[in-house]
Amino acid sequence: TRDALEIEIIQNYYQRSQGRIFGICRGLQITGVALGYKLNQDLPKDLGTKLPHNNGAFHDIFLRPTKNGLLSQILDKKSSARVNSYHHQSV
Repeated sequence: TRDALEIEIIQNYYQRSQGRIFGICRGLQITGVALGYKLNQDLPKDLGTKLPHNNGAFHDIFLRPTKNGLLSQILDKKSSARVNSYHHQSV
């Protein structure tokens, strides 16, 4: 139910707007699926990669400078952020 609702919201926003959509981990995955991209279901199996998780559910993402620097402004110029992650998928 949650996936169906979020996919509908993303598709509606995308069709009506020229704005940006920003997602990390599950947010990126559900956005990719909503917009028709392929979702790799099992990264360790499909691509031979494994990302270590702290306490089984969290990992860090590392931020690189970009032209607009929007995320850097939001995160007060930090070089990394901790995100929750119960999955092992990617777009």
